[in-house]
Amino acid sequence: MRRMPSMDASCSRNTTLLWAAERLAPLRLQIERRPAQHRLSKTSTFVVCHNNPKKGLPASTTSWTPFRWELKPKYDSKFVTVGKYRAHYLAAGTTGNKDILILASQVVVARSYRSTLNALSRKHRVICVELPGCGRSDSVQSPFTHQQSAEWLTQFMKQLDIQSAVVIGHSCSGPPAIALAASHSDRVSHLVLMSSIGVMQRALAKVVVGRVHDALLELQYSIPGVFHGLYNVPFQPGNFWYWVRMSSTLDITSEAAAVRVPTLLCWGKHDHTCRLPAGRRFAEVMPTSQLYISEQGSHNWLIQRPEEFAEVVSTFIDGTEASGRTENVREQALQGTMLPPELG
Repeated sequence: MRRMPSMDASCSRNTTLLWAAERLAPLRLQIERRPAQHRLSKTSTFVVCHNNPKKGLPASTTSWTPFRWELKPKYDSKFVTVGKYRAHYLAAGTTGNKDILILASQVVVARSYRSTLNALSRKHRVICVELPGCGRSDSVQSPFTHQQSAEWLTQFMKQLDIQSAVVIGHSCSGPPAIALAASHSDRVSHLVLMSSIGVMQRALAKVVVGRVHDALLELQYSIPGVFHGLYNVPFQPGNFWYWVRMSSTLDITSEAAAVRVPTLLCWGKHDHTCRLPAGRRFAEVMPTSQLYISEQGSHNWLIQRPEEFAEVVSTFIDGTEASGRTENVREQALQGTMLPPELG
């Protein structure tokens, strides 16, 4: 049985951290290598809503392997000034027919998504941005709301010469992604909501307890995630605590119902922070949405299980593009009609 190295002067902090990573990550995944074939369950957990097809999308199974910590960066850390705010973002990948824009949750930092960046960047150009009031981006004098974030993001995309992108909102960054898709649909080719807040209000204490429960289910993410979250407490306190409160009280149902771009809702079956009924509620109010449920996923499974997330997102993008559904979905939804089954 391996024993922890003795804590004497010769044992550096890095050695201890690497030992902890080794012991806490018994299931390893080399992000650049993946099995040639995944065993798929007979029953897909891809839920079809509003006549949207499940064709071509992978099923969620226990064969998806959690990642091993990515200690070697495969992305560039950059800054850009947009309006009166200097923003920090990570960029990965140089090729691909789609730009993917990940909005880092306002209670963590962009580095929290490094495994997701690495997985998605094999097929796409990926950018993960910290909104003003988050991470290493400039602080804000008052909380940066989801509507303000949406308007700022249009300027950010223009500054980086991004005409249109697949926008991914996770947890607290779901509402800004929804607001952007609802008010500037020309900037959003596809919307992906990952365990988003905004439709199920409940006591903050229950949200916090649920988050602790999820943290215990995803220790590989939670240990570095604690430090990422704590970074915002002293450096971005106002915005951090604002979004903690919003996680239990914000209602964005009306704006979600106005979204007319192809939307993929990703939820973990074992998400205790934003529980699965919230995903089903989004599916009910968003006319162009589809719901995918990760069998083993918790609140942060896009980070904990990046291979599964990247496969689902890429297949979703390819499927809508191949069938020409992107524009059809917009036109049909604006007319208030459903897509005929044959378009699936």
